Order: sequence, then C-alpha cells, then structure tokens
Amino acid sequence: MRQNRTDSFRRIAGSGILATALAATAAFPALAGDVTARLATFELVATVDAAGNAVQERRDIEVVLPGSRILYRIDLANDGDEPVTAMTLDLPLADALRIDPASFASDITMTVTFAVADAPEAFAAFPELLVPTEDGGTRPATADDLGAARVMIAELATAQTAFVEYEASVR
Repeated sequence: MRQNRTDSFRRIAGSGILATALAATAAFPALAGDVTARLATFELVATVDAAGNAVQERRDIEVVLPGSRILYRIDLANDGDEPVTAMTLDLPLADALRIDPASFASDITMTVTFAVADAPEAFAAFPELLVPTEDGGTRPATADDLGAARVMIAELATAQTAFVEYEASVR
C-alpha cells in the first residue's frame, strides 16, 4: 500500500481558472501511483421543473459573469495495482471566485479543510478557521476570506473511481 502521498491540483482553481478551467473539461497527469484526474466545470442555473419545483441545472459554460455559479467536478480513477492512501488535493482559489465551503460532496470518504488568502498554508475546518484582525485579535472566517481548500482522501482502492464536487460563484 502506498502511504502519505500528497498531490496538488494547483491549476484547478488557481489564478488562471477563468481563462482555462472554465472552458469545459481539462485532463490532468497521473497523481499518486496510477491515479488520474479529470476536471469538468459547469454553470449552475436555477430553473423550474415541470412540477413547478426550483432545481439547479448543470450547463456547459459559455460565458460567466459576476454572480454566475460554477460547479467543479474532479473525477479520480486508480488504474494501478495498489490502493493509494492519504491522498491530498490542494485547491488554490482564484481571487475572482467565492467558494461555498458547505458544497463539497463526494462518493468517497473525504475530509475538507480551508485556508484564508492571507495564510494559504494554515488549513483548518471551516467553522474553526480564524482570520487575523487589525487590532491583533481574530474573527471567524467567512467564505469571502478563503484562499484555498484541501481535500484529503483516506484511500482510493485499486480500480476504484470517485468524484469530488464543489461550487463557487464569480465575484
């Protein structure tokens, strides 16, 4: 079993995201072991179904404007002969995006922590994340303070596929 592998998706949600990742789907090279990842982005549009219920529809991205909601989906596949354990995905956030910390979802057990833009290497669970104030104190972080997310996956078994999704809005 492979242990303590850390792999970064620095380009997924980095500063070039509006020019590259929002285009449609990006392919990523191998990660830990034989794990590969594919990023897909969709615009989330509020619509009403035939029964009159409000629903979120996923659409291909054509143009994004301030207020547009974006869904990021990372599909992972372990094509290797061994499980991969302790895999970490670091997701820097572009200044133009506001991430929704409660929107992270997956079909695999994961832990998500966040860092504020002013301290991008200090990760904590969102409710516990603090931001320094001008008077030397701290205050609870808000979604507007976030500068990075870290997704930790305990194990991706041999031949297993999984996804991680999260939402952001364009500022």
